[in-house]
This record gives sequence, structure tokens and C-alpha cells, in this order.
Amino acid sequence: MTLERKSALRFVWLIGLVSFFADMTYQGAHGNAGPYLALLGASGTVVGIVAGAGEFVNYGLRLVFGYWTDRTRKYWWSAFPGYAINLVAVPALALARHWPAAAALLIRERTGKGMGGPARDVMLSLKPPEEISALNILSGKVTDISPSGAQADVRLDCNGAHLLARLTAKSVQRLALGPGRPVYAVIKSVSFERS
Repeated sequence: MTLERKSALRFVWLIGLVSFFADMTYQGAHGNAGPYLALLGASGTVVGIVAGAGEFVNYGLRLVFGYWTDRTRKYWWSAFPGYAINLVAVPALALARHWPAAAALLIRERTGKGMGGPARDVMLSLKPPEEISALNILSGKVTDISPSGAQADVRLDCNGAHLLARLTAKSVQRLALGPGRPVYAVIKSVSFERS
């Protein structure tokens, strides 16, 4: 095994480990946010406002950082700080003694999630998908493919709506994608990103 391949594998394992712990912390904290705020004395209205503000920040940052990383191709410049914020904010919740401090930490956790995971969930199909849970299916054509190592950014024109699908290079090859190829974009609604 070459040194370059070893470094790449070490990097993939490191990112996987960081992602595992980040997901474990934010998923664990997210479901307990309301009861925890209530335990610290927050009203139902406050819990709703904090949850709404957190999601607003999360998805707003996904749009901002998704656009930025798409343009600069500096994917890790937002992912690492996002993970770091997440890994600090969630354990710090245990130290919060009043609901305003906990609310600020919960919004900070959603900030980290928004930075660490820009919108990206678009799948491509060569045939119209049937009997799937996704409701957002657009027909279109491939306009451009930008390979980047093991992945590729596939730009689509769906009747004037320009979309970006981030696929593995293997998937691009397997589907024989190229400019002009008709495809169906299956979009997870909370993961919409314009190219």
C-alpha cells in the first residue's frame, strides 16, 4: 500500500470517527431539547421559539455554506468548525443551570450542524422512480460534471431550475452520465440546494 493511499484511508477513518461522535451528540441532544429546557424553567412558548430559531439557523447556514463550498470547493473549511462547535456545545449543556444558557447552546449546536452538513441530498435515476417515499422528483438533463477525486458534482437543468447532485465517481461512471443525458432528480425536501 502506498503512502498516499495510507494517508487517504487514515483520513477517511478519521472523518468517519468524527462524524460518528458528532452525530451521536447532536442526535442525542436534539430529542431531549424541549424537556431539558422545561426542566430548567422555560415555558412551552420559549421551547417553541428556541426550536424554531435553531432550525432557522441550521437551514439558513446550510444554504450559505452549501453555496460557499460549491463555489470554493473548500469542503472541510466549514465541516471541521461545524463539527467542533457541535462537539463542544452539546456536552456544555450539562453545565447549563438556567434555560437562557441552555437555549443559546442548543442554537449553537444547530449552528454547528448547519455548518458541518451543507445541503446535498439529491439522487439521480435514469428511469422515473416509482413507489418511493420521496415526493420531489424532477426530470432534467445533465449540463456539466466536475470530478473531484472520488466524487463528482453533477449539474442539472430541470426545466430552468439548476440543481447540483454530488455523486461518487463510480456512480457517474455506472450511470454513464454526461452532458445532455436525461435524468430524474430525486430530492430530499429539506436538502434543496441551488447550483
